[in-house]
Amino acid sequence: RKQHDAKRVEMATTPTITHVIFDMDGTLLDTESIYTKVTQEILDPYGHKFTWDIKSKMMGRKQHDAAQILIDSLNLPFSQEDYIKWEGEKSAELWELVAVLPGVEQLVNHLNDKKIPQAGN
Repeated sequence: RKQHDAKRVEMATTPTITHVIFDMDGTLLDTESIYTKVTQEILDPYGHKFTWDIKSKMMGRKQHDAAQILIDSLNLPFSQEDYIKWEGEKSAELWELVAVLPGVEQLVNHLNDKKIPQAGN
């Protein structure tokens, strides 16, 4: 009896999902592998490695801020604008190869089946 009552309370207090907004970058698509590959390609001529230490400091930052962290961390001889330009050019070649992350298709299909509206940026 207690289990049944607890389940009823849990169901009554669980919010209903009415809409879903995704941040596609790294949530639905494996964009991190592209950023990592491209940044390493930019660093190769300078003899540097794109380490987790540097990457973790750049993650979640605005593009100019992330570029400056990279430049400052490795004392690189180029500007934020140069890095952003090169990253954009190199990334454009790889976007069509971006993989959907595991479980995304099932989640989106489930949301579609339940007629839950979705949006992404």
